[in-house]
Amino acid sequence: MDSLQLALGIWFGSHDAKVELPNNFAQFFEIGRRVQFILVIKERKQDMAFIADTLKNKYLRKERRVLGFEVLVINEQQAKDKNLVIR
Repeated sequence: MDSLQLALGIWFGSHDAKVELPNNFAQFFEIGRRVQFILVIKERKQDMAFIADTLKNKYLRKERRVLGFEVLVINEQQAKDKNLVIR
């Protein structure tokens, strides 16, 4: 939820953070654009689908219905395999 609020705050120009945004950030929630939030859980081997389903269907259901974003929950090794973690 924090990531979503931060993204929306920046998108609407109401966030005070000093950040450099990509040129196409204005199109972040444009119709047809696929937005995916990724939660990486360190040292977790199983139950990722259960966590993702709980987030999507219980905690973020209303927000997902309005904004149409996806939620992916992966462990650290999966994040490394996707080049999301650099060490």
